[in-house]
Amino acid sequence: MFTAFFCVALAIVLIPVLLVWEWMKWLRRRRALPPYQRGLRRATGGAFLLALCVYAAAWFPQFLGQTLGNLVSAFLRTPREPPAALVVFAAFVALALVQLVAGAIGARRGGDRDLVSAICALVVAGGCFYLMEWNWYLSGPEAVLVNVVLKGLYIAVMTAALVRVWLSLPSPGNAVRVVARHIQQRAVVWRAARSS
Repeated sequence: MFTAFFCVALAIVLIPVLLVWEWMKWLRRRRALPPYQRGLRRATGGAFLLALCVYAAAWFPQFLGQTLGNLVSAFLRTPREPPAALVVFAAFVALALVQLVAGAIGARRGGDRDLVSAICALVVAGGCFYLMEWNWYLSGPEAVLVNVVLKGLYIAVMTAALVRVWLSLPSPGNAVRVVARHIQQRAVVWRAARSS
């Protein structure tokens, strides 16, 4: 009896401590990434979340009984009492847009482009497109809701992979800017000698 109680109490104390420890290790690894990689991750995550939000908005009538337009018009009629679904949806869209824009700017400003990352992202996008086109879903009447979520995940992963491709490929004008900056840094400044 005492041993079982001790094991349960130890688990209740130890599991949260281990979870916090793992979370702290994850934060340290995340901060150690170079700015280009952080920007790439932010932009990919923002694109994923934004695609999920757009897909969820298409299913509002089935799950909430109202379209997004009805929720917005209800908000415009009584702005002091916005619909809770609209507030949550707007918060997720705002978070996704901030992540997407900040990540894209950060990834485009620095770091070398990675062609292998672009090819891997194209393979992921193609795989999601293949799974969606060939109807790789669960079967049975109880899997209808799961299939709706699965299609949304296919679309979101495909969108995030395409954003990753866009950010991983070098932009056309980038080489000209790099060469011009290199020439400017190495340029010799000629000055007239002072006569004595």
